Amino acid sequence: MARHVPWISVALFAVALMATSPDARTPTATLALGGDVHFGRWSGDTYRPTPPPATDEELRRRFTAADLALINLETAICHHDEARASDPLFADQVNRFTAEPPALDWLVDLGVDAAIVANNHALDCGPDSLTHTVTHLDERRIVAAGLGPPAELTIGDHPVLVLAITAHPPRINPGDHPSPKILWNRTASRRALLSRVEDLRADHPDALIIVSLHWGEELAAEPSPDQRRLAHGLLDAGADLLYGHGPHVVQEVEHSGPGAIVYSAGNLRFDMRHPDTLTPGLIEIDLFRVDPSPSGSPWKVRAR
Repeated sequence: MARHVPWISVALFAVALMATSPDARTPTATLALGGDVHFGRWSGDTYRPTPPPATDEELRRRFTAADLALINLETAICHHDEARASDPLFADQVNRFTAEPPALDWLVDLGVDAAIVANNHALDCGPDSLTHTVTHLDERRIVAAGLGPPAELTIGDHPVLVLAITAHPPRINPGDHPSPKILWNRTASRRALLSRVEDLRADHPDALIIVSLHWGEELAAEPSPDQRRLAHGLLDAGADLLYGHGPHVVQEVEHSGPGAIVYSAGNLRFDMRHPDTLTPGLIEIDLFRVDPSPSGSPWKVRAR
């Protein structure tokens, strides 16, 4: 015979469940994930700067309210004379994005803590691009992620690791100079990435692990089945959050267990004309500490 539970008991149980559920508590911390940023492009010998978004003040309010803010810096930072000196290397590249160092002050005003430099435009100033870019980011106390080892940040007393990789490699070969971490489209390369994340989780059980991927088809409304498989594989391997960008449009955010997948954060500051690229991409994330952890990570990640 079915056992009937008085409605008041059910109600009290529901209240108790809400009180202990991570989604019902005040977040431990918040993240702001911005989309692609570029400050200007070359057309022959002419440089055309990209203006800030019309919603600049609102973006600043929301970014500065977050405990940690990340963007994808799809611009190589160097002086214009340095960019011009490498012109012959880019004869076959239609779009070339560079900016002089003061452009980064916009990121400082926005409250950006880390900039992803693993993308296909990271070397648009030439082979020395990342040396220039990282130097100018360091001067502004913005951490660069995407040079190989995970970038190390903190939220309060909690460690944060950002492993950034690009599936779209730059057009030029940097030789012996620093280059972005590249995910080659091979099964072995993907297995190595999953193994790397597993090792990070084992070595840093308390850390929030973010995997940033510059990937996907430009202007695609949704991720491919292959992207979905890799994203879920990364969460299964120990990542808490996948932070995707590259298609220049905002795609869905998916929750899987305690983790979350941002397939594409869109554009934050860009000069594209397609209607779907014009709204500044900003994904806000709530983070909850879960103790004890059923998943091997002490974090639960939820997009707002």
